[in-house]
Amino acid sequence: MVEVKFYATLRELIDGNKSVSVEGAVTVSGLLENLIERYPNLQGGIFDEDGNIRSFVAVMVNGRDIRHLEGIDTALQGGDTLDIFPPVAGGSQSESMATSVSIRGLPEWLIREYFVELGGAVPDKTQPLNQIVSDRWSVTWSQQKVKIKGSSGMGLTQFDIVIEGTHESPQQIMELFMKKAQRGGG
Repeated sequence: MVEVKFYATLRELIDGNKSVSVEGAVTVSGLLENLIERYPNLQGGIFDEDGNIRSFVAVMVNGRDIRHLEGIDTALQGGDTLDIFPPVAGGSQSESMATSVSIRGLPEWLIREYFVELGGAVPDKTQPLNQIVSDRWSVTWSQQKVKIKGSSGMGLTQFDIVIEGTHESPQQIMELFMKKAQRGGG
């Protein structure tokens, strides 16, 4: 089973749900076909007239953009998470928006600390440790090991960070976070 999370305006196309579970999909393409059978309105929200994923829609498997994997042919396994983001731009105060970034070289505890310094809080103990929330935004992240090109097996941990919120909050928080990350928290 693959969990599919939807952000911002795409939620309206799946009856307001934040996520759905899909069984039996072997690739991103198969999963998207399954979703469109269940929610036909997704067709125009995700695909263009030629049947390609719209250039401004981000589809991520376990925090990695499929454009950097095998595209819609990216293989899926049970337990994977697929995130689908519409474009991030303008909107009303109540409209939900999202932005994402992948970073390397920061420990997870420091990522958590930076978002707390920006006004977030660690949710109660029943929530995952990779989540920080505030009254205007929330952030989640996943991690993976990536090899350093040219090295003999040396790697870094990459964190794929997603911030969701209303109006311009996600972009503003991302910019503030990146400033902290680039300056080492100073």
